[in-house]
Amino acid sequence: MIAKYKLSSGILLAFFLCSLPQNVYAYLDPGTGSYLLQLLIGGSIGGLYAMKSWRIAVVKKIKRLFSKS
Repeated sequence: MIAKYKLSSGILLAFFLCSLPQNVYAYLDPGTGSYLLQLLIGGSIGGLYAMKSWRIAVVKKIKRLFSKS
């Protein structure tokens, strides 16, 4: 019981320490924005294609279910 309490308090402490603001000195070059835009567009198009494929598969199964054979 006590070990479980120590583990959960340790995780809470680690989360708290990681959420404190820290100074970060980083440089984002212009290619970074382009890459993020490319990921967003590619993910959107991929998601639309997956939904279209899923819709076609569902429609085929429904037609097969209600077909007269």
